[in-house]
Amino acid sequence: MRYDLQGYQLNEFDKRRVEPLLSSIKEQGINFKYFITLNYYKRNDDIARVLMDNRHLKKTIRSFFKSNIRLWFFTEKHLGDASSNFYGSYHRHVLMEEIPDRVWKNPTNQMSKFMLELGPHMYFNYIWNNLPEESSRMDLIKKVIVGLNPKSIPNGNRGKVFKEIYYLDGILSYCTKQNNRNIPHEYVIDLMNSSGLDDRWFSKNYSKHKSNLVAAH
Repeated sequence: MRYDLQGYQLNEFDKRRVEPLLSSIKEQGINFKYFITLNYYKRNDDIARVLMDNRHLKKTIRSFFKSNIRLWFFTEKHLGDASSNFYGSYHRHVLMEEIPDRVWKNPTNQMSKFMLELGPHMYFNYIWNNLPEESSRMDLIKKVIVGLNPKSIPNGNRGKVFKEIYYLDGILSYCTKQNNRNIPHEYVIDLMNSSGLDDRWFSKNYSKHKSNLVAAH
């Protein structure tokens, strides 16, 4: 199933905000394929913990698949229901590249074990030198992310979203919607863990160009 935000279209305000992100994706040659949302077991008000959890998640994904898969991390505050116990606390969005074909053709022992646990068909695709179907790839990605990050990601289906990206512009707008004068709040983009992004990039593209990012009135 592809994630298309129900056909959401960006306005000029949104377009200006996501343009630096789209430019960086193009410059780095990144092809994000997966959109992931991760909630916590209970409310988390500590942004430092979010950054540490992102660091661990990035490490587990790259280590498991033996590939420097590029990821971007975004943080969002729960602001929908003021009566909710989670109101004002953080949850996370992740953009993730596709797993390279060479990884599926040459899985590690741990990866083979995880595939067998998901079902013999997936493992035998590897034995017969066939690449797994997209649904099977997604199942393994879910298993890796949830199974290897038990302290920050709950089991079960609630509180998590795993989707294939269809409309990247809309995803980036959605991930940066918590902003001030069209500049993402300081907690929104995880510059410490997101591939190719850092404080200098943020300053160059947002802080020093406020007038160009504010929507025209």
